[in-house]
Amino acid sequence: MRTQDLDSTFYDNTYTNNTNNYIQVTSDRIGGDSNTYDWVNDGVPYVLDGHLNVYESNNDKNGDAHAAVLKIYPGVTVKFQKEKYLRIGDDNTKHRGALDAKGVTFTVTDTANNARWSGIDIRAGAVNDSTVLDSSVIEYAAIGIEIWENKAPTITRNTFRYNSDYGIYSYDHDFALRITGNTFLENKYPVAVRAHDLDSTLYGNTYTNNTNNYIKVTSDRIETQSHTFDWVNDGVPYVLDGHLGVYESNNDANGDAHAPVLKIYPGVTVKFPKDKNLTIGQSTTTHRGRLDAKGVTFTVADTANNARWSGIDIRAGAVNDSTVLDSSVIEYAAIGIEIWENKAPTITRNTFRYNSDYGIYSHDHDFALRITGNTFLENKYPVAVRTHDLDSTLYGNTYIFFFFFFF
Repeated sequence: MRTQDLDSTFYDNTYTNNTNNYIQVTSDRIGGDSNTYDWVNDGVPYVLDGHLNVYESNNDKNGDAHAAVLKIYPGVTVKFQKEKYLRIGDDNTKHRGALDAKGVTFTVTDTANNARWSGIDIRAGAVNDSTVLDSSVIEYAAIGIEIWENKAPTITRNTFRYNSDYGIYSYDHDFALRITGNTFLENKYPVAVRAHDLDSTLYGNTYTNNTNNYIKVTSDRIETQSHTFDWVNDGVPYVLDGHLGVYESNNDANGDAHAPVLKIYPGVTVKFPKDKNLTIGQSTTTHRGRLDAKGVTFTVADTANNARWSGIDIRAGAVNDSTVLDSSVIEYAAIGIEIWENKAPTITRNTFRYNSDYGIYSHDHDFALRITGNTFLENKYPVAVRTHDLDSTLYGNTYIFFFFFFF
């Protein structure tokens, strides 16, 4: 049957001992304006013979109300051929579509020779509030779900398993996206998201036996003015693939109030590749940024061959009174924290350990800087400060085996 015609067509039938015991669906585009296409559970899988697209083509007349909707009912299994996909919405926002899939299994027709279908593609034309994957299984895909063009589908209580590349890959999603209550099992990577979009995105998920059992964060700059980006604890590390900068670029309009904030929650581990850094604020005071990190571990992705990440760079644009490192661990960096351009972040109750050069190196800090209650363990040097800036700067710290360096 043609996909365009499949709408509550099959139910209460019995299928026995057929050579191919399924409903064959000839691939097409589901595109009827404002129409919901119901794929009900008739006891056998729906098997597609190619790609399936879900979007209308009336150029945005009546907006979301004209979206075509594919509704797949609980218990249904939908199978795709190798390298074929399900696409919701076109990459033009004027061609709308939606998917309502609760309790559905999406899989490949045949896993021979490690074959994978492409996965579910959420494009610009997908309607956020009615594109839902809930309590479903997405398996044996290359990428279970790909999200594009600032979309925020509902993704909750699903199982992503046996996907050869990613369970979910978000190239660009809306801040409203929440990926919660899902299980990621035996994928190469469970999730990849862009740093600029990561804001309370992932929580309450379970990650088991993935080849790379962490959240991959594609490096970028966090820059949205006056916005706080919450990196919550989802039980696995956030692993960056490059540098991360935190600062806006509106040339000091409204001063500190426009600074973006990276807030990392207690228990989170953030890992950086060799020679990459986290920069708070730009080297000019007109590009502000903040870091709020309490109970966080900052470390390197891999210590092989004595590799070190570069560390945390506090620049001129960092906002003093809200750039805070408290009760955190900064380890396996070249320099744990570097302070520049008369800054005075809060640095208290942290552990600096295994840093190859310095725990803290201050090139130039404000007299208000207080480094207190920290532990410095097995760094080459614990701290370096400029004599001109040293004024009640350091007290109540613990140093194990090492010494100060003044210059």
